Amino acid sequence: MNVLVTGGGGFIGMALIKRLNAEGHRVTSFSRREYPLHWALGIKSIQADIRNQEAIEEACKGRDIVFHLAAKVGIWGKYDDYYSTNVTGTANVIRACKNLSQYPRILYLY
Repeated sequence: MNVLVTGGGGFIGMALIKRLNAEGHRVTSFSRREYPLHWALGIKSIQADIRNQEAIEEACKGRDIVFHLAAKVGIWGKYDDYYSTNVTGTANVIRACKNLSQYPRILYLY
C-alpha cells in the first residue's frame, strides 16, 4: 500500500513508520521537520505543516491510506496554537482526503 503518515516524526508516528516500512509498504512521512531515521529507512519525507491546506492535499494524492498522527501536544502554550494545529489542521487532512476522486481510508489516531 501507498501510505501517508502525518506526524511521522513523533513517538507513535516513528513507531508506525518503522512497522509499515518493515511490512513492505511505500511510506511517506508528513512532518514539520526532517528526521535522519526517515532517511535511514529510505522513506520519502515531506516537510510541511498540516495547517497548509495545499501541502496536505498534495501529500494525500495517490495514497491508499492516511494515518493522521500530527498534533500539538503538551499542557503549556497558546490556545490558538493548539486550535490551529489540532482542529484546523485535522479538518485540512480530512478535507484533503475527501477532495480526492478516490478517497483514501483515513485512520485517525490522535
